[in-house]
Amino acid sequence: MLPAFVGLFAIPGLLQVMVFGTRLPPQQPATLAGLAPYEWVRGTMTGMAGGLFASVLPVVSGGIGGLLAGHASSKYDDRLFLISQGASKVGYYLGSLLLLFVPGVALVRGGMSWMLSSIYVPFGPRSYWLAVATVALCGAAALVLLMGCVKVAGHAASRINPKWLAAASLLMASAVTYGFTGSSGLAVMGVGAAIGLIPVLAGGRRMNCLGVILVPITLNIIGLGPDFARFLGLL
Repeated sequence: MLPAFVGLFAIPGLLQVMVFGTRLPPQQPATLAGLAPYEWVRGTMTGMAGGLFASVLPVVSGGIGGLLAGHASSKYDDRLFLISQGASKVGYYLGSLLLLFVPGVALVRGGMSWMLSSIYVPFGPRSYWLAVATVALCGAAALVLLMGCVKVAGHAASRINPKWLAAASLLMASAVTYGFTGSSGLAVMGVGAAIGLIPVLAGGRRMNCLGVILVPITLNIIGLGPDFARFLGLL
C-alpha cells in the first residue's frame, strides 16, 4: 500500500507545487477573536460527530470524519472549519480507544489503537480514562508547541522557494518508495500518481482515491473479492 498511497496522495500535490507554486507573501498571525459561544459549540459538535462516526466504522479513517465535519461547517465560517477539524481528531481518537477498551469487545480502530494493542491488553474503565487523560494532556502540550512551530514556519514560508522544496520532497518520496518496495513499487507509484492527478486537474476530491482500499475491502466483506480478482486476472 505504500507506493499506492504515495502515488495517489503525495506525488500529485508535489507536482502541482513544482509547476504552479509561487513564493508565499509574508505571513501575519491570525486569531479566532469574534466567534460567539454558539459558533464554538457548533464547530466542536460537528467535528466530534464526524470523528466519532469514523471511529466506529471499519476501514473508515479520521480523514473521512474530518471531511464530514468540514462539509458541515465550512459553508458557515472558515474559522468554524478549523475548529471542527481539531474536534474531529479528538472524537476519532477517543472513539477508537473506547472500542479497544470495552470489555469483551476489544475492537481496534485507527493507528493509535493498533500500536497500543500490540504491546498492551487494556482492562476496565480505569485504563480507558487514563488513556483519555493522556490524550488530552498530550493534545494540550501539542497545542502549545504548535503555536511556536507555526510562527517559525510562517516566518520561513516567504523565504523558501516552494518549487525547490517540492522537488526535494519528490526525490525523497521516490527514494523511500524504492528502498521499501523496489522498482515494482515505483511502477505502482507512477500509476497511482496518474490517478491522483485526476482530481487535481478535474477539480474533484482527492478523498475519492481512498477507493483503492475501500472497494477491495468492501468486496471481501460481501464475499466477492476473490471472484472479482479472478475476473481481472489477478489470481
